[in-house]
Amino acid sequence: MMDKKIITLTTLLIVSIVGHFVLYSMWATAVKDNNSLEEEKGNLELANDQLGTQATNLQTQVDALEWEMDYLETENAELKAADLDLIDTYWTDNHPLFENPYVNVYGTVVNFGKETAYNVVVTVKIYEEAVLLKTENITLEDIWGEWYGKFDVDVNYPGDATSVDRDLSWT
Repeated sequence: MMDKKIITLTTLLIVSIVGHFVLYSMWATAVKDNNSLEEEKGNLELANDQLGTQATNLQTQVDALEWEMDYLETENAELKAADLDLIDTYWTDNHPLFENPYVNVYGTVVNFGKETAYNVVVTVKIYEEAVLLKTENITLEDIWGEWYGKFDVDVNYPGDATSVDRDLSWT
């Protein structure tokens, strides 16, 4: 019986040693896996930080492109808008013998824009030295984009004209 007890104790001892060895191996593997996971976690955090920096840089580029797009849209709208200018405008002061004096004002209004200019008005101001003698509005028809309109008008006034100013307005 004693032999049986020794064999049983020996078997228990062997099983216990093998069990401890297995548990130690499992523990060592778990520690190794935990270290690998910690390293992988660090790598993922670094990658996440790098992606955050890239996202910030990309958002900065998007903001710059949106600003540039708004600027170009505004510039494009301004280029399309009606853009009038007076060219080849002249005036002559006329004093006929038996009629009232008048200033003959003539010239061309050019629309350099692409949109139509509506209700075009040339305002003529006649001066004798620094004194305003008369203001007259000359209404032209609408001027299409990239087109022109001509005017030739006699404006009666009292006095002697020394200068004539011409201004444009439209809607």
